[in-house]
Amino acid sequence: MQQCFYQFKSKILAQYSILESNLVNLNSKQISKTLSNFVKFNEEKKQKLADQFIRSTEQFIKILNDCSDEFVNQVDQFEDSEDEVLNNSNPFSYELMKENKRKSIGCCSFAFNNDSSIIVAGLDNGTIQIFELINELMKEKQIIKNHTEAVYCLQFMPKTNQFVSGSADASLIIWSMNDQQEWFKSSKLLGHTGIMMCLIIDNSENMIFSGNSDRSIKIWDKQQNYQCIQTFDEITGEVQSLSLNSRQDMLISSVEYSDQIYVYEKYHNQWRFYKIISVKPWGYRLCFIDEIRFAFQPFASQFMEIYELKRDAKVFTQIKQVSVLPSSQCDALFPQQFIKQKSILITKNGQFVNLFRIMPNNTIQSQVPIKFCDVQIYGALDKNGEYLITWDATSQQIQLRKYKEEQISN
Repeated sequence: MQQCFYQFKSKILAQYSILESNLVNLNSKQISKTLSNFVKFNEEKKQKLADQFIRSTEQFIKILNDCSDEFVNQVDQFEDSEDEVLNNSNPFSYELMKENKRKSIGCCSFAFNNDSSIIVAGLDNGTIQIFELINELMKEKQIIKNHTEAVYCLQFMPKTNQFVSGSADASLIIWSMNDQQEWFKSSKLLGHTGIMMCLIIDNSENMIFSGNSDRSIKIWDKQQNYQCIQTFDEITGEVQSLSLNSRQDMLISSVEYSDQIYVYEKYHNQWRFYKIISVKPWGYRLCFIDEIRFAFQPFASQFMEIYELKRDAKVFTQIKQVSVLPSSQCDALFPQQFIKQKSILITKNGQFVNLFRIMPNNTIQSQVPIKFCDVQIYGALDKNGEYLITWDATSQQIQLRKYKEEQISN
């Protein structure tokens, strides 16, 4: 719009020798009158030209106002977020809620709905357990099954009370709730040929991104009845994790046994390959923590790495290494998560679940990690970071923990 406006203005000024200084302080009606005095058209063409110019000017002003409003909102959100984090800098932990221990065999994945009143658990036999969380007590509500193999990934929609499951049977299923408050399969998405290892949903819940052991990433569009609209299949290994940045215009992916992180960008409402980041060693887990920074957990490493994008140079640079408890082995699944509201980052490494607070000044506060007796740990945080749910192979238990902040007196 801006480019068209300047082209139009330049042509008028050049053709009719109008001094730009004479137009600076004129409103739209005065501009129309000025143009009429210089341009010798018949009345119909004269009015049409003036109307087009006025519309272009008004549209351009509207765009400027919208951009200004958006910028102000972003600044306000940043300041609110910064204040919240500064007020939330006390040490924290996740305290086990013993009344919510449940024996369960073979859990692989978990997800909370938006208000944390529903928890879904994916099992290795293809079953999904659905729990209600009422007054901080878990109660099994329903068991559903449509997958034929293990349910390795689960995500609730950001806005509606639906969730998506991904399975080793290569399918994605969208689950909805009927009038009787029972969950049912509303859509089944087919196209992958391997094990579904990860899935994420954008904030508008228009796009589902899935990563698979068939070495591909697929994008499914809600506006087209969840048809697959794009596939990235140039990947050199099994896709283990996916993450979108806060602006929802950049996608990153980690790959098993590959010293590469794949980066994609949104361009004119399409996604395209952007860059490969070389890493060593490879890792299962990564996630964005804001618009330009992301965390990456190398396999069985004693460090977690933070990368930052230099947009002008289109280069991601490692800016920090953070110590984590090391382990000689690790396992897939249990996605890395960043909770903006509390600025909490959680990452599994071996038999440890490491907890961090990301501060506005780029410092990272390490918290006391949660230690398990096995590398087979699977879990998730709820949207607000209030609850952490896990299952581990040693205890064979679903365990629910609650956020606890240590109050430090001044």
